Amino acid sequence: MTQKRSNFVGDSLISGNLAVISSSTPQYQGDGSLEVDGTLYTDILESSTPMGNVSVTSALSFPSQSRPVAPTSGNTLVFADSESDGRMVMMNAAGTVIDLNPLTTAGDLLTFDGVKDTTSRFPGGLPDQLLTYDPRGNSATQLSWKSSALALNSVYSPSDLYIRYATLMNSQGFALTSTATSIPFDKVVRCDIDAYSAESVDLRLIVAGYYEILVKCTVGFSSENDLSVGIDACVELSIETGSGGSYTYLTGTKTYSNFEATNSTTPFDTLTCRFIVSVPTGGTDMRVLVREFQTTTNALLLIPEMTTISAMLLIVDSPSTDNSQYLSFQGMSGTRPTVTSSWSDVPTNTPIIQTNSNDVVSAMNVALADAGLRYIFGKVQTLSGAGIVTIIAEESAFTISMPSSSSENYSWQKASISNNSTQTLSGSIYNEMTLSTAEFMDSDFLQNSEETLTVVSGGTYRVLFSAIVANEDMETFTAMVRLLADITGGEKEILGTSGWKSLTAGSVGNVVVGQSVYLPPGATLMAEEVTISSFTGVPDFGRYYQFVHDEEVVQTTSTVFSLRLAISTGTLASGMYRAGLSFDWDMSNAGVKFESQLLLDGSTVIDQYSDLPVITGTYQKALYTKNVRFELWKI
Repeated sequence: MTQKRSNFVGDSLISGNLAVISSSTPQYQGDGSLEVDGTLYTDILESSTPMGNVSVTSALSFPSQSRPVAPTSGNTLVFADSESDGRMVMMNAAGTVIDLNPLTTAGDLLTFDGVKDTTSRFPGGLPDQLLTYDPRGNSATQLSWKSSALALNSVYSPSDLYIRYATLMNSQGFALTSTATSIPFDKVVRCDIDAYSAESVDLRLIVAGYYEILVKCTVGFSSENDLSVGIDACVELSIETGSGGSYTYLTGTKTYSNFEATNSTTPFDTLTCRFIVSVPTGGTDMRVLVREFQTTTNALLLIPEMTTISAMLLIVDSPSTDNSQYLSFQGMSGTRPTVTSSWSDVPTNTPIIQTNSNDVVSAMNVALADAGLRYIFGKVQTLSGAGIVTIIAEESAFTISMPSSSSENYSWQKASISNNSTQTLSGSIYNEMTLSTAEFMDSDFLQNSEETLTVVSGGTYRVLFSAIVANEDMETFTAMVRLLADITGGEKEILGTSGWKSLTAGSVGNVVVGQSVYLPPGATLMAEEVTISSFTGVPDFGRYYQFVHDEEVVQTTSTVFSLRLAISTGTLASGMYRAGLSFDWDMSNAGVKFESQLLLDGSTVIDQYSDLPVITGTYQKALYTKNVRFELWKI
């Protein structure tokens, strides 16, 4: 030491080196140890033998401390970090802090974060999931937990970047009343657990920031009501946020659908609401409520497996550099414009969220200050009575968002495709929708034909599809839209993306469906639509539909029946149902038959199938099944 510390009192100052060596008689004159009863201050600690090791024979205690200045080039600091709950960390010359043990839960994995250049905690997956290397996925660790059979929606691994998703569904339906009832979202399709938690009824948004929410709810008539004489009904969907059991209505989210009186049944209608919500520090709970509005028919049912809530956290870079813009506004209470055969302006002068103060929200229009590509979603609600249709101004709302252009960690890829001609649908079969005109398309997408769109890179995509359908028939029809993906030569419906619209003779309607969905590189997207006739005298036809499938290849040599696929319906109305089952099989053991059974409630055999391979050659003793599909219809 060249000088002593200022808090040293009455001590000797040694200028130069101090050597303490072992004596030839250590029992009398010491073994060369240096004992300091107090704090030892030194700049360098090294072995007395050149290039030798320093032996520490007792435990070292590292008090938690604030992060120091980064060391000089070629050096590394090791200390107990107060910002990491006192855990041991390393800091390099770049100032990067590497947590030596960020694990918190059994099943956690320690891996490397390719974006933050540090160690990362990778939470364990779900039972029977496989850990896969996924460089195209939504994770800076390039790891993902996935089911053995690829599930399009199921990406349970939390993201290490800033885009985080959640999608929940309902597995149970219930009868609607005039009292608003929370929809139980008890089926997790996807949940990035570092930003969301599924609370059975609610979806909890954990991270502060802006979220885009898409809610899709399907409601139908109960078979307990005879609709042959016609019945009027209306359903209302609304969103609330809060915490601790106290909720507040989220402005501008009420959505309505009417079930018009008709001489034949009106089976299903899908309500869709898309909005942006600002979540404060500490997070918030979100719930979806549904009720029969201004009618008391007690005829409406929430359809199981057909209601979803999908959320996306919109921060794509650190909050300090994110320059995304969000604008959400609605009409004001008061004057309700009357709907006529001429176009009418909707008053929309009440901002809900506005991140760019230079945007001007006027009484009848909005002036956006900055140029750029934006996503716009609008909904207009109307009220009819006494032969007059008026606009519910306070429930007509619009959301506009423009993604960040400054992110170094993520690249937004966008495509918008529409059709430029009318397409006539063949009844009772699925029709692939023609999408021929590309409004814009980034390099990550390829338009293979007028029906399909291929994603190049893969990852998680936000898909929104809207179709306007018209009924030119004399009967009431229901139009169903669904989104599909083709991964390995087989089309698969994306769970939770079916939407329905019932149309009386001569009417026109709009069906909107969407989802956050994981797609591997090269996957192909498409949309299909089908019309279902609602026959007079068979008022229940098409009111209930459920579909399950499993594309995994399963091998068996069992001589007793084993479960291959099951469907749980929840509460069903009494009546007749049509059950359909199909599967692919492969077994070249000629002369040995195989059997399949369709069971009701796990015990009653309602159908049985057997087959006998007749080919010759090298016998395979096992039976292989794949593409097992089952559907259930109310007839």
